Amino acid sequence: RQMCIRDSKKEFAQVLQQPGALIGFAVFGVLVFALARNQVLVGNILSFGRIPHEARNLAALLTWWFLAVLLVLYAHMGRLALWDGTQWPLYMASPAKPGWILRGKLQAIAGFLLWPLLLVCGAGVHMLDAEATTMLWFLGFALSGTLVALAVVAVVGTWPRLMRPDAEGQILQGGKSFLAAMVMVTLFQLTMTPAIIGWRQLTIYAQRNRLTSDMVHEHLPLLLAAAAGYAALIALLGFWLGGRHYRKLLAPR
Repeated sequence: RQMCIRDSKKEFAQVLQQPGALIGFAVFGVLVFALARNQVLVGNILSFGRIPHEARNLAALLTWWFLAVLLVLYAHMGRLALWDGTQWPLYMASPAKPGWILRGKLQAIAGFLLWPLLLVCGAGVHMLDAEATTMLWFLGFALSGTLVALAVVAVVGTWPRLMRPDAEGQILQGGKSFLAAMVMVTLFQLTMTPAIIGWRQLTIYAQRNRLTSDMVHEHLPLLLAAAAGYAALIALLGFWLGGRHYRKLLAPR
């Protein structure tokens, strides 16, 4: 457990000690606000008048969150193994269980993934004048999505076929890294498919029936419960596979 906490602190310390990384976080914040200002991917959502504005704002916020996480997920995935070449022999010689090391890294990544969430919250308040209740619903859905994103990172970021270090602890860049990025993007998009299908069905229903704010607020708790349950299921599967992969990476060659 101490190894888990230490590794989590190490990831944060590495970022704080690198001015370039801090500048990158700031530039990413500017990018997210620029995307929000230009209504990237959400123009049709916000203009669909047959759906109450609370649901439109919530869908727009979740779309921005999805795009923001997708932009940073590969970089954070590299914290599991891809960027640890010089420290890899220490991990292999450590008496700590691989599962605890992986858990510490995932905790740090979870902390970093709160940054896109906070940025989208700020963009929602500034660009959409979103109400407090809408922001609370967004936080619930986005936190469930963050759990799914962590599961995807745990699976792809420790996949032995993509992340197997060489004898010196280095993971070769190039083809495998590109393939890992493609697999991660595809898998993350697939895990978000239920949300896309749900929005599509809602728009079809709204074209044929009158959809009121009361109906939206009545069904939101059920939808959030379903999202949380789905995220928990994906997380259990992803963390189990990630732990299994990580043990193989740290096993003697």
